Amino acid sequence: MVLVGLAVAAPSTEAGEPPAEVVRGLIDTLRRFETDGTAIPQAERRSIVQAAHARLDFEKLAREGLRDAWTGLPPQKRSAFVNLLERVFAEVAYPQSAKFFGTLKLEFGEVRGRGEQRVVPVAVSHPDEGLVDLEFFVGKSGGRWKVQDLSLDGISLGRDIRSQMYAIVSKDGYGELVRRMKEKLEEQDS
Repeated sequence: MVLVGLAVAAPSTEAGEPPAEVVRGLIDTLRRFETDGTAIPQAERRSIVQAAHARLDFEKLAREGLRDAWTGLPPQKRSAFVNLLERVFAEVAYPQSAKFFGTLKLEFGEVRGRGEQRVVPVAVSHPDEGLVDLEFFVGKSGGRWKVQDLSLDGISLGRDIRSQMYAIVSKDGYGELVRRMKEKLEEQDS
């Protein structure tokens, strides 16, 4: 889950941008993480991360993953948690996604849904994974279309992430989830 000049602005994700273009833009942005092993200049990396973040609904993922713990957090802690989640995606998920998508040819299917929810089907033939069916669930957030979930061969990655977060919070508390997320970032840095 690709290289443009340093002055690239975050893409527009206005409500008028069709959901399929939000998905296409996200995948193209994530592909920019794939390099020939050379480091991406910091300013360009920030631009890539900002463009990807603009297309994902992190607040919904956090709210649904934390459930009751979310309602008990003051606004500044909610914001801090969303920022931490964004950092985990930027450092871990985006580079892994870039490796998965690489230069694969994508076949976009017909967008389904109505109102403020859409499903954007994408088929890819991956050399290691075979034929993979993806469904991007896109919804309105803050007046913009954003990816809210991704199903990989029928398995919801968003649900999996939310379940993992909730299981940790339920068993060990919110603080333990934050500790583990920070630990994951530290592992990535080393």
